[in-house]
Amino acid sequence: MQLPNPINQGSTYTWLDSLVDYPANQGWVLTYYFRGGGSALNLPAIASGADFQSSLTSAQTAGLAAGQIYWQAKVQQGSQIVTVGSGAITVILDLAAAPPTYDGQTPAQAQLAAAEAAIQRRLSGQDVEEYTVEGRSLRRMSLMSLIDLRDRLRLEVERESAADSIANGQGDPRVLGVMFGPPIAGAGGGCY
Repeated sequence: MQLPNPINQGSTYTWLDSLVDYPANQGWVLTYYFRGGGSALNLPAIASGADFQSSLTSAQTAGLAAGQIYWQAKVQQGSQIVTVGSGAITVILDLAAAPPTYDGQTPAQAQLAAAEAAIQRRLSGQDVEEYTVEGRSLRRMSLMSLIDLRDRLRLEVERESAADSIANGQGDPRVLGVMFGPPIAGAGGGCY
C-alpha cells in the first residue's frame, strides 16, 4: 500500500496501489477506512487499468483529527471481502486553521514546563513544600522529587525530539560520527 504518511490537514493526496492478486480490471473494488480521534472516513479508490487510484481532497484531510489515526484497506468482489493492508498514519494539524490559542507542545513538553515552573517557584520562595492552616495540611512533592521528575521529562522530550529529527530525515542528533585516520592538515591542535 502506498498510503502517504504523514498527512497534512487541508492538503490533497493521490496515490496508486497495484494489487496483483486483486486487479481492478477483474472487478475488485478497493476501499480505505480511516478511524481515530473522532474521525471516520471511507475512501473508495477508482480503477486505473489493473491498479487503484486513491485521492484525498483537502476537505477530506481537513476533517481528519490531528494525531495518530488508523487505516484499513479492503478489496471486495461480490460477497468476497479481503483485508489487504492496515496500519496507522500521523495527521498533522493545519496551523492556518488552528485557533490562536493552539499550543503545539507534546504532553511531555507541557509537563516539563510545569515541573520547571514548580521548581522555580519553590526556589524563589513563592511556594512551600508543606503547610498547615487550622488543622488542615497540604504537602506537595519534595524539591528532590520535582527535580527527579524534571530530569525524566527532559529525557522524554529529548527522545521525542530525536524521533522527530529522524522522521524528518535529519538523522539522530544523539549519534556522534567519529572518523579515524591520519591527522588533517591545517586542523591544528593534533586533531584527527
